[in-house]
Amino acid sequence: MADQIIYWTNFSGRQLVKADITTQTNTVIDTVPATASGNPDSLIFDTVGNIVYSMYNGSPGSVRSFNTNNTDTLIHSGYSSQTVDLALDPSGLTVLVADRGNNSLDRVTLANGNNAVLNSALGNLNGIAYDGSGNLFAVVNGTVDQLNPTTGAIIKTGTAPANDGLTWDPFTGRLFAANGGCIEEISTATLAGIACRGSFGFVDGLESDGAGNIVIADVGSQHIANYNITTGVSSNLIVASGIDDIAPVAGRPRSSLAARLAAAPSRGAAVGFCQGRTEHSRVRSGTPLQHHIDMTNSELIVRFGGRREPKTLIERDQMGLGAEGDIVFRVLLAMQAQRVLHQASAKPAPA
Repeated sequence: MADQIIYWTNFSGRQLVKADITTQTNTVIDTVPATASGNPDSLIFDTVGNIVYSMYNGSPGSVRSFNTNNTDTLIHSGYSSQTVDLALDPSGLTVLVADRGNNSLDRVTLANGNNAVLNSALGNLNGIAYDGSGNLFAVVNGTVDQLNPTTGAIIKTGTAPANDGLTWDPFTGRLFAANGGCIEEISTATLAGIACRGSFGFVDGLESDGAGNIVIADVGSQHIANYNITTGVSSNLIVASGIDDIAPVAGRPRSSLAARLAAAPSRGAAVGFCQGRTEHSRVRSGTPLQHHIDMTNSELIVRFGGRREPKTLIERDQMGLGAEGDIVFRVLLAMQAQRVLHQASAKPAPA
């Protein structure tokens, strides 16, 4: 598995926990404030590394943030007691909230806590996931459907069975959904099930690491588990007593971006993907970036064709314009992500 640090919610203990797979240790990083009602359910990262999590069994349900300065704060309350899964919008500015008790998909703005109901007719709503092109999928009434990412309206109804968490995997380009004791592999084109993979106690949350593994919150066996897509092998990674869900295992958006770049086919000097929706028809999320990568000073410089600045999840800085209107972005990455990228895109030295 590519990522050795995994964050998870201890539902019964009302805690956010960091699991180190290498050392086999769990460390509590946050205990939900006593004044907050409910139990922590789903958790994700925002673009600057804060953990955003939902509170199930709350009166009312809520969405909270554990900040990088170790402060736990309320983002928004007023949901039903069955506030479950979350997904960060490609803009990085808002979070989609599955309010299962109200059959409602909501959008909450991180900066001010403003909440808008997108669709209040989604029965038994659970997992939510975007693919690499900004398409939105959700578990609705026991199957995975495609939704309009702006309005939340159902675009296409699927047939693949699913009952909880949902993730998109850039390694295969497919969706994986919790389906009891296995994980359902699903075509994004047809929304039909391909096969139910692996063997687990009972799957709640799951996340792709972008490198050929699906990491599982196995509430049945109380473990964080792993499914290797290539080998088909299921394995336990670490005991996680009280587990409900895990954060995206690629971690913060910079690591997720690195995983997608590493999975890209090699073309010339550099290949990557624009992450997020843009205002320019030539620069869509998932568009190959094939011009120039220069890794210096712990940064990745990405150059690509396009005359308008895309709005991305990654931190960006317009550095200059080339002859054809190229925009140069500075993408802040961890050193580990740099090494992955270098291996994926480096060319042999001239003889």
